[in-house]
Amino acid sequence: MKIIASIKLTKGYEHWKSAIESDHHKKAREESGIFFREYGYQEESGRVFIVEEMESVESGKQFLAKNPNYVNEVGVDPSSLQVIVLED
Repeated sequence: MKIIASIKLTKGYEHWKSAIESDHHKKAREESGIFFREYGYQEESGRVFIVEEMESVESGKQFLAKNPNYVNEVGVDPSSLQVIVLED
């Protein structure tokens, strides 16, 4: 499934980008079947927009269960998450 996710950052874009591009976080996402295809930052809204591919909604849940510190490490506000599921 493909989604567009939007989320507010708590530690700034450079911190977030560096964290999500690290080998540790890339590997953790890929092991859960989550792949970031594109992303970008909109300064006016303070939001990052991410085009993702994942096997299922369960992939995201399993990833967060396996990586409970991910949200804090990458610096996102989970209460601000917005998701749009794309049709193929």
